Amino acid sequence: MKAHDWFVDQLEDYVARALGPADEQLMREHLARCVECRVEVAVIEDELAMLAMAVPPVPPRPGFTGRVVRELVDRRVPAWQRWITPIAAAATIVLAIGLTLRARRQVDHLTVALQRADLHADALADTLSVLRQASTVMQASFAKGKYDGGITIFADASSHRWNVIVHGLPEPGPDHRYVFWFVTADGMVWGADVICEGGRPAMLTLPMPPGARGIRGGALTVEAAQADPKVPSGLELAHVEI
Repeated sequence: MKAHDWFVDQLEDYVARALGPADEQLMREHLARCVECRVEVAVIEDELAMLAMAVPPVPPRPGFTGRVVRELVDRRVPAWQRWITPIAAAATIVLAIGLTLRARRQVDHLTVALQRADLHADALADTLSVLRQASTVMQASFAKGKYDGGITIFADASSHRWNVIVHGLPEPGPDHRYVFWFVTADGMVWGADVICEGGRPAMLTLPMPPGARGIRGGALTVEAAQADPKVPSGLELAHVEI
């Protein structure tokens, strides 16, 4: 079970104000960071607002209660039916509420998944367009201790975007990060942090930095996690120029 699953399981109790103070505080902090859970909370609150329990009670018309009692007495309803019928009705309502909320959550989860798939497809299409239209290709290999890999850059002059592929990097750990820099006439300009997970190649599609003069190449460095994110100061792994 992932840590995030705990928060998902507690959403209904959070909306119902059934969590303890410590758990409720944890949930508030999580909701401040998690868009998906905030959407889920809004869905649950909307569903509950539609239930009868959300409507103020209305007093019965004069004489209504007396008529109901007389009809029950006249029909000589067995005692066990007098208490089991409301319980069965309440159980049916609770079951219906649960099924409705579950179905709504499934629909919302599918919607989020489709949105993510659309974004992923758009990103792939954007990357492929840069690769097809690249007017310049730059490549370099590096072998410095545990860093043994390479970098390839496809530069598209018409769209002013670069596709950068980095391979052979281990995960940097909590104290370091990888950074790609544009090499310009004014020096090194930050391009993006390079995320390497599980030894898989990292792919970036980047716009050329606005206002930079004489962009002629790129560089890859290993930086300390707390270092200035806009100024290179760590180990340079690769440096390529046109």
